[in-house]
Amino acid sequence: MSNIVMIEKKRQKRLYNEYSEIIKHIGATKLCSSEINNEFLEETLEFSDYLFVHMHRNNIRGFACVDYITSPERHLYISLICNVKHHSMQTRKTKKDVKYSGKHIIQRIVELGRKKRVKYIKLSAINKVITYYYHLGFTFDSPDLQNDSKEVLLTQLKIAQENKDDREMNKILNKIVGKYFKGFYNEKRQREIGEDEEKDRKIV
Repeated sequence: MSNIVMIEKKRQKRLYNEYSEIIKHIGATKLCSSEINNEFLEETLEFSDYLFVHMHRNNIRGFACVDYITSPERHLYISLICNVKHHSMQTRKTKKDVKYSGKHIIQRIVELGRKKRVKYIKLSAINKVITYYYHLGFTFDSPDLQNDSKEVLLTQLKIAQENKDDREMNKILNKIVGKYFKGFYNEKRQREIGEDEEKDRKIV
């Protein structure tokens, strides 16, 4: 059976550190599907205020690092969230087994947000789950939230992901980031993207 453990770093430092050490060893490759590197993982764990851990049968299946920010407006920032999918096959022993997903981690974070009376919750997620969290109610951090083009881009992204078309997927992601996440393309990121993707990218 799954459950979500919420750990506040300030009040539960020892427990926070214990879980952090475990996640440091399995987080980047196993929980985040090698979409992030160990340096980013360790830095995020070090500076987060809350750690949400998805446990299933004493095994860590997912986690989220959350910051509580008070200025300029009180809000929560999910700096990293990863969760491993459960196997879909069921047996007699597992039929009644409750298995959580990333959605349940988000729900617990929303509960914390209500308790803290925050104005909003911001999310940073790895590229391949942008559409997933969009359908959970998250939207782009942009003043142009009424622009329907984001719906088109997300539909195109979903199709590219289903077709496993990496080239098209990267092209659409670059459009999304360029349009709704201003300033993302700094010098370091440009080098990581590479010359091939540079030819395909258009920033609106």
